[in-house]
Amino acid sequence: LKSAGTASGLVLADAANLVEKGLLVEGQDRRIRAESRWFLDHYHEFVHDYRFHNYASVERFRKDREQMAEYGKIQTPPSVYTQRDQRSEAFLLAPPRMDLDEVEDELQLVSNILSGTFLAVGQIEGGDFGPWLRKASPSGGARHPTEAWVMVYGKRDIADGIYYFDAPSNKLFWKGPYRSADDSEQLALIITAHVERPMWRYRESRSFRAVLLDAGHCMETLNQLSVAFGWTLKGRDIPQAVLQVLD
Repeated sequence: LKSAGTASGLVLADAANLVEKGLLVEGQDRRIRAESRWFLDHYHEFVHDYRFHNYASVERFRKDREQMAEYGKIQTPPSVYTQRDQRSEAFLLAPPRMDLDEVEDELQLVSNILSGTFLAVGQIEGGDFGPWLRKASPSGGARHPTEAWVMVYGKRDIADGIYYFDAPSNKLFWKGPYRSADDSEQLALIITAHVERPMWRYRESRSFRAVLLDAGHCMETLNQLSVAFGWTLKGRDIPQAVLQVLD
């Protein structure tokens, strides 16, 4: 849409291009998509006419702070770190070594990329609900809903299973058993999100998209760190049995 920001505005050729690519559809087509079973189709239908707040004015920011104060009276904001059962079996990862050019040990790689993505590198003091944690990946309202799990099978030095990564302690907390489908060695990462964190701050339907953006930022940070240490991440489907273990 090269002309959208010009004085002439959007031209018909741009609209035709969007229609051809399926990004712009007529009302009838949109209703058909809403009847499909895809969750995102229903979500986009629901928020289609939801109005935006205009933050171009100082008044909107003032009202926003008033809203936050009211939210705080009802419930304190959820922690950006999930409190896990410390009695669970835990595996302490090696300290992250971000100074290395290449990493040969897989568990050292896991420590480096998980810490580099999910561990706070600082915090911003003050504010009504601060301090806010600063991480390598951006997060709307500093809510940081994205978390990581690790699936392990057939590896030395660590028992098979599904683990939750606890960033402050750099530990993997055992959650449940795991066995790869083809009985081969496996070390895989899973990304999940605690949607109540951004939903506490952004109480509108469109805020769900921020959860997906947050996860995307973290996935790309994981990938970039892996490449920096000489590795490559590959995507794969998550077994249904594993999904039932996660929380």
